[in-house]
Amino acid sequence: MEYAAPGYIVFVREGAIFAQPFDQAKASLQGEPRLLASGAHYFFGPAHATFSVSQTGVLAYQIARPPSRVTWYDRTGKALGTLGEPAPIQGLRISPDGLRAAVDIQNPKTGTSDIWVYDLGTGVPTRLHSDPTDEILPVWSADGSKVFYRSDRHGPPDILEMTPGAPGSEKDVLVLPGVQQPEDASRDGATLTYTDAFNAAFLNIWLLPLQSGAKPVSWRRPSWNETSPRFSPDGTWIAYESDETGETEVYVARTEGGGDKRRISPAGGKAPRWRRDGRELFYLARGGALMSVAVTPGPQWQAGPPSVLFQPDTEIENYDMAPDGRILASVPAEKGRGSPLRVVLDWPALAKQGP
Repeated sequence: MEYAAPGYIVFVREGAIFAQPFDQAKASLQGEPRLLASGAHYFFGPAHATFSVSQTGVLAYQIARPPSRVTWYDRTGKALGTLGEPAPIQGLRISPDGLRAAVDIQNPKTGTSDIWVYDLGTGVPTRLHSDPTDEILPVWSADGSKVFYRSDRHGPPDILEMTPGAPGSEKDVLVLPGVQQPEDASRDGATLTYTDAFNAAFLNIWLLPLQSGAKPVSWRRPSWNETSPRFSPDGTWIAYESDETGETEVYVARTEGGGDKRRISPAGGKAPRWRRDGRELFYLARGGALMSVAVTPGPQWQAGPPSVLFQPDTEIENYDMAPDGRILASVPAEKGRGSPLRVVLDWPALAKQGP
């Protein structure tokens, strides 16, 4: 909340911005709140919202995350259909058997998300859980029996797991200071990779052995950001993003020790994904094209030059590769989103109009 002349407290409740008269002499609120704007960013956990009021009667605020549409594409970029209804989404992952997809869906009123598991045959979703806390960025275990996810149940986000269809099966996987975010599970089920910036100025990639009592291991720990790791299907390599050149690029390095690093994208790249047989690597190029890189897997791994798989007619925000070669992607549900900031002029006039 924020005090604003000429005598109001401005605050956000469930994504709506209100002004309520405030008597400074009595240090007390007066009357009823008056609505100034709706659709503002709001996060229930810490009651966080982004807005500011000026002495000249201007209100600026960040809007809530706009909705995305989860869409199927073929390798030519042809849209094949959609999954679910448009909603604010961050993470989506297809299960190893290709029969389900885990998607986090945000409630705009609270700013928190729940993970839903869709049956890809019927399109019917099932909520993984319904905690009041924020659960995002699902990652399937190697056998598809569990979903790892980021949760702020204990405060700063940690990594938890849950068995779909088994209420109450939530289990802590990694609870540490800072923010831990799950990224990928190795095909053999032995290792989970995640990102963490605790005690460092940069986001780095870590490896967590999944056997009981094992401790996380720092993978490369460079003096720049390395994120979005994905294990190769044979587990020998990790594809990832790095900004060591000043621009985000896609690299591949050995899982064991992080050596033999190779740059894949020549002019900007992010969000690497492997084909299920390990013979192709995909990424999003600067400008939004989905790129394809032919790969010769194995210890003497080789990659060909990148080529454009297709140029989408809208931004791909996140995506995953199905076993049958289709692409499941979240894209903006609305064209021309524009700036995430909105401005209200002469908000005191709105406040005086009453509820």
